[in-house]
Amino acid sequence: MAAFTPKRGCLVVFEGIDRSGKSTQARLAYERLTKEGHAAELIRFP
Repeated sequence: MAAFTPKRGCLVVFEGIDRSGKSTQARLAYERLTKEGHAAELIRFP
């Protein structure tokens, strides 16, 4: 039986002042990653 080796994930964080385009950049990155076939989640914190 082959040993299970999980893939290591990556966390990308966009920081900046209010109305600097963080949500837009996060959405564009998410769309690009999913379009290229990568598993991705878009999570927003208050």
